[in-house]
Amino acid sequence: MSGSGMHANTGKANEAEPFTPLSSMEEREAYYRHKFLADAEKALRPTNPDIPEDTEIADVKPISVRYHLRSNLDLFNQYGTNIDRMPRTKHTSYQPETATEKDYCQHGKRFYRLPDGYKLRLPNEGQTALDCPPGHIVVYAKYFELGLRFPLHHYIEKIFRAWNVSIAQLTPPTIRNIVSLVWVMIFMDFPLTLNLFRRLHWIKRDSQSPGWWSHFTAPGKCTVWPKLTSCKNWKKEFYFMSVPDDFTVRRTFYHPHNMFETIRSRALGKLEKKAFKWFNCTYVSAGKKNKVVPGVWLPHCNYILGNAPLSHVGLCHTDEFGMEGL
Repeated sequence: MSGSGMHANTGKANEAEPFTPLSSMEEREAYYRHKFLADAEKALRPTNPDIPEDTEIADVKPISVRYHLRSNLDLFNQYGTNIDRMPRTKHTSYQPETATEKDYCQHGKRFYRLPDGYKLRLPNEGQTALDCPPGHIVVYAKYFELGLRFPLHHYIEKIFRAWNVSIAQLTPPTIRNIVSLVWVMIFMDFPLTLNLFRRLHWIKRDSQSPGWWSHFTAPGKCTVWPKLTSCKNWKKEFYFMSVPDDFTVRRTFYHPHNMFETIRSRALGKLEKKAFKWFNCTYVSAGKKNKVVPGVWLPHCNYILGNAPLSHVGLCHTDEFGMEGL
């Protein structure tokens, strides 16, 4: 092939369609280049009216951007940022190095709309969940990610009180399962009774985390979809959260004395039977194993554990315009 032909082909390759989706590598490079340019702009022109002083670049994973102009990548290249050698940890020179300096607690209070009486604080270096100060409870960061909000919904509060444990003694998959189950029960207008809940779930000692408790689902039932297959290193990230004096759930680690045993057992009512049947599971063949799937519709947890869908059923209070505005 002649040299001119090679140049012609190369030119066509560079003239990609302007709205061709980027590859994952190109998206990641564009993300870091954007951060580099923004950081440089803030450092060199701190009074630039186009960049307010309180502007903060979120330290989060880049979202999937489908339609970047590929020509912009050539523009970024002139800065010679050497993206390939940049560390994969999302840390830049201007960012604070500690969670205290980043003011995570205040951001969390605003984002989750924690009311008066609920205030997050970070543990001191070397403190553990057992060092919780008076008037506070331990809340693992994973709990917020998996849908737990404060103040607690009255039904979730009843479940915790019936189990007679502090919230921090429950594993994240247990929190996720409770929130997801309650979301479905409210959405489907099922009765919120302990008599129904006790037939679907109970707690047992967690074999992988001594001192913590995990949930057990009744045979033949599926109350959350999909199941959480892995949850690691969650014990290292937690807050101490102050709670009001009328907070009724246990605040410290405690050997559970299940209060369900003191609640009178009765037969399921008509609506309770309907709800109980709703959570039946189905077994389907998946190669050499049978896979457990919901027998009827259950929402994907990734779609219902955010602020908006939780607010829709009253499990969160972040919508300032009211639930009817969602």
